[in-house]
Amino acid sequence: MALDAKMLQLTASNKPEDIATLAYIWGYPLVTVAGSYAYYTTKGVPNLGEGPVNTINFARQLSNTTWVQYVSPNVNTLYGNAWLNMANGPLVLLIPPIDRYYVMQFMDTFGQVFAYVGARATGSTGGTFLITGPNWNGIVPNGMHGFLIGYL
Repeated sequence: MALDAKMLQLTASNKPEDIATLAYIWGYPLVTVAGSYAYYTTKGVPNLGEGPVNTINFARQLSNTTWVQYVSPNVNTLYGNAWLNMANGPLVLLIPPIDRYYVMQFMDTFGQVFAYVGARATGSTGGTFLITGPNWNGIVPNGMHGFLIGYL
């Protein structure tokens, strides 16, 4: 049975096992994101890119086989992450000119990538990016690129 047909069948069902299956499909990503948020924003954990909310936190060393926070990290990549909270309004990301390859991917709480900033997506000349939540109704200021964060 095709995935779309199976999802329609589960959605229309009142069977407890189908309701539990849907709860798992939709809930598991949110639970793992909540756990990751707690881990990566807690002081005192190993310095692999953890730090405060609304701050880009970079690892201080390259990853190796003992580093299990990511599914399959590259051993020649310096990783960083940021957990964004826009409860007080949009955030501004200022990227200076960078003469090497870099990428920042923006993911929603379901793990879906909805935007990139980086050498291939936005170029190497840098830029100013306005990051907003889904309910923001303002105007992106001149000179900024804007994008919305999806499911918050």
